[in-house]
Amino acid sequence: MRIAVADDDPLVLAALAALVGARRDCELVARCTDGRQLLDATSRLHPDAVIVDVGMPDSDVPLMQLLARIEPLPLIVAISGHPTSVIRRRLLAAGADAVLQKAVDDPLAFVVERVTHPRPGTGP
Repeated sequence: MRIAVADDDPLVLAALAALVGARRDCELVARCTDGRQLLDATSRLHPDAVIVDVGMPDSDVPLMQLLARIEPLPLIVAISGHPTSVIRRRLLAAGADAVLQKAVDDPLAFVVERVTHPRPGTGP
């Protein structure tokens, strides 16, 4: 699976990139620090999935809508430090396939695992 990751926190971005890169079934195709970079990379490189921090610049609902228009459509996984139910609903309605929380009880390794091996019938 070809994956693009985006986060404006250099440590989180490095962790996501390392987790994706360590998997034999994944290829890291882009590391982005904002929504515009992710949109450009997704349009050019056509990853199978994108993991995007919705707390960074240019990465809220409008970005989800733009990503959802790209063909072929990637799996869009939004991650957030504190996704309220309202934010979660808005992101899903805008085109995100899943909204996952970045937290101690939901580590980044879990995010990468859910992207690469979704549970049957549940999506990522």
